[in-house]
Amino acid sequence: MPQVVYTDSKGLVQSAGSGFSITTEGSVSISSSLPPVLGSGIALTLQSVEATGNDQATAAAISATAGALVKATASDDTKGIKLPALTACSVGQQFIIYNSVAGKELKVYPASNDAFNATDNTGVIISALSSLVCTKIDDTTWLAVEPAKAA
Repeated sequence: MPQVVYTDSKGLVQSAGSGFSITTEGSVSISSSLPPVLGSGIALTLQSVEATGNDQATAAAISATAGALVKATASDDTKGIKLPALTACSVGQQFIIYNSVAGKELKVYPASNDAFNATDNTGVIISALSSLVCTKIDDTTWLAVEPAKAA
């Protein structure tokens, strides 16, 4: 039987045993759309999206449920992809978008009437071989951050 302890620095941590067990006198329901836990980390599910169009309306759609890691292909300095509508996502849900095309920028848009960093309907550009982390912070806004490239 697993045993867990709570620490301020790590939160809830398994201290002994293995597996997962729930004991209850009532009914319990557990559901998850998360990918499986592997070793000491979490494996993100990959979805590949081919960039299309040249504006928010014609950009290729990212699925809200197909995977948090998004590999964008076919970028050509004009084509784009579009995040799912904020109404289809949970607060805190993230997408890590990677522009996989060397030498070409990728346009990333929010869904219609959604915003990046409080700017409605405006896209951002990801440099070639770079990424963008998008996090739903509320019902109207994606927080979009482009991390520095690894050397």
